[in-house]
Amino acid sequence: MNTVLLSRHIQHIPLKTLYLFCHYKVRRPCFRLNQCVEAAKRRGIEDLSINWPRGVSSPSIFYCKTLVVLRLQSITILSMVGFSIDLPLLKTLVLCNIMFSTLGDFMKLVYGCPKLEDLSTIYVMGKSGGSIKSTTYFEPSSNLIKATTSIVEFPRYYWHFPTLSELGRSLPNKQIKGFRLFENLIELRMYWYYRDTCDWSEIVKMLFICPKLKVLYIVKVMIKHNLTKTTKHDWKYPDHVPESVRSHLTTCSIINYEAAEADFRFAIYILKNARLVQDMTIHVHSSSNTMQRAQFVENLSSFPRTSPACKLLLK
Repeated sequence: MNTVLLSRHIQHIPLKTLYLFCHYKVRRPCFRLNQCVEAAKRRGIEDLSINWPRGVSSPSIFYCKTLVVLRLQSITILSMVGFSIDLPLLKTLVLCNIMFSTLGDFMKLVYGCPKLEDLSTIYVMGKSGGSIKSTTYFEPSSNLIKATTSIVEFPRYYWHFPTLSELGRSLPNKQIKGFRLFENLIELRMYWYYRDTCDWSEIVKMLFICPKLKVLYIVKVMIKHNLTKTTKHDWKYPDHVPESVRSHLTTCSIINYEAAEADFRFAIYILKNARLVQDMTIHVHSSSNTMQRAQFVENLSSFPRTSPACKLLLK
């Protein structure tokens, strides 16, 4: 790999897309990551994907003037102290199974992408907690309009990183309203992984920090060995309605909706408060009790909707 990318005979040829993959069982990779990245940068790389189940001590991937799409998977960022982030053209950032040292490193990366439009985070973790001290992190990201994330429980020895959905849980209550990173977000896709229970309160917290949200897509990822205890049943309606729900939400989809009181309450919460919602789609999970499922579907269908244009589709 190094020989090909570093060959003098091809340095003048533009390189738009590159995928670097190293299997976790390989002890000695056939290429040196930083050398390959530097070679790609010199050739004007625009779309870069890296799967590297090892530590990265010199994150040169975060300093590239031409990069538009960056996908990182199975990488441990050892430290970003002393390194500047400069990704002026980056529009899409995908982080999957990434370990940062601190919250500051994660935020530093996000704010180093001034044109970021689409952010996806799945299994993003941190070795240590720390706190959000810089006031920069409370400024909105003007171009960030689309986000994909997961709600997942990590082992206790991992600190919960605020990968979008975790923000409400990680930040003190007095800072939640001040956190403006996702102020311009209009589309949010949330994949809800769980081991014990799902709490709709976490979704509502996210809605409060996305005041302009128009499209909400929720997938409850079912765990086969644990279908009996999935949703927190004593969820209560919030005292306040998020601005996004009240004034902007037009599309809401819930996949693997259960015939449970909490799921029913959340769906009713949207129908009751979303004045502009046009499309409400609910996919009921097949494991739900047949009689309960029929009853919940009937109750949802007959519930009055605040939005006169709302179309409710039940599957």
